[in-house]
Amino acid sequence: MFDRRVALPFAILGFLLGLSGVLASSLEDGGYGWGNLAYFTIWTNIAATVLFALWAIHMRKPDERDPVSPAISAASNPALIHSPDPAQTNPSPTLRRWTMYITSSIILVLVAYWTLLAPVSEYPLVTFSNMTTHLATPILFTTFYLTCVRPGAIRPRDIPLSMDIPIVYVIFAYALHAAGYVFTHDLEGRAVRFPYFFLDFHDIGWTWVAIYIVAIAVGVALLSTLFWAIDRRRANS
Repeated sequence: MFDRRVALPFAILGFLLGLSGVLASSLEDGGYGWGNLAYFTIWTNIAATVLFALWAIHMRKPDERDPVSPAISAASNPALIHSPDPAQTNPSPTLRRWTMYITSSIILVLVAYWTLLAPVSEYPLVTFSNMTTHLATPILFTTFYLTCVRPGAIRPRDIPLSMDIPIVYVIFAYALHAAGYVFTHDLEGRAVRFPYFFLDFHDIGWTWVAIYIVAIAVGVALLSTLFWAIDRRRANS
């Protein structure tokens, strides 16, 4: 587990990297402007950036309110080792749970992009925004969660709750489609009315759309189950 002197700069670095990636996705050549906000990648990267900022704020002072790992808090305040106060020994469970939720979703972004989307992409893969939002930020955020966040907050009910984020996004994407929203244009100038090909029922049919959506839901559930198991193991160690 990281020392506060490492964890705080880690959170600040994550915030700066996440923010620059989101901004670059809207500004650099080949981007789609602020329409990128309609993409799940940007949703998760914005959420990760906000959470990095919240963690940095929490870690600004070495006191019992700091929801970093027990080793960090104990090193900063030895009295916490024997403290019977649950408010001190188990602070900020909501922040820790949301960190797990977003970790599950942003890992999904990383895996889905590099296995499904990158191979058929018409656009350059090696750009700052692409490598940041689809690779660096997901890896950095997951590493932060697994090494710097105090365990013990995740419960079995958090597994289905973590699936709400991609489900809400799918509903949002189809609502935009129903409203006639154009996500972007392909290289031939044709309107693209779905954010991802696996949601395009006109092209691949509802059966394949359902298969992809179920696979995504199962993937998030498996990731959340894995993080719950890791959280329990770390809390009991």
